[in-house]
Amino acid sequence: MGMRRGLLEVAAVENAIDIAAPAEEIFDVIVDVRNEPRWNPQMLRAQMVTPEPVAAGTTFRVTFGRGVGEALIEDTRIDRPRSWTAISRSRALDAETEGQIHDISGRCEVFLHTQLRSPRVLAPAHSGVGLVDAPDLGSRPAQGEGPCRA
Repeated sequence: MGMRRGLLEVAAVENAIDIAAPAEEIFDVIVDVRNEPRWNPQMLRAQMVTPEPVAAGTTFRVTFGRGVGEALIEDTRIDRPRSWTAISRSRALDAETEGQIHDISGRCEVFLHTQLRSPRVLAPAHSGVGLVDAPDLGSRPAQGEGPCRA
């Protein structure tokens, strides 16, 4: 899964999901990290610590389960409604996420690529990382599609 680079364990996680909702609506929900506890069971709390609106430079203080604990997440680039990048830093784990949303006739495809770095050995990734259940995003998966793949 991961490879050793110096004293850090490095791993990459790729997630994709097809959602029956417009890209603009889904983008706004995903980029505002305060919504993430709705679909990520590992994020217990999220609070915006910079003023509204969500934009490049917006920072969130979050609490994760599974030993990660407190983290700061900063949106570093936002190109609404197509793409964004964010950096998460904690004592246990740093992550850089790049997201893309493709609008397809009233529905959208969401792609996430997350690079994880930790001084500890990382367990294999599973669907508990990133987007999990489309219904929690306020939409349903498109016909024939299920939760994201990790």
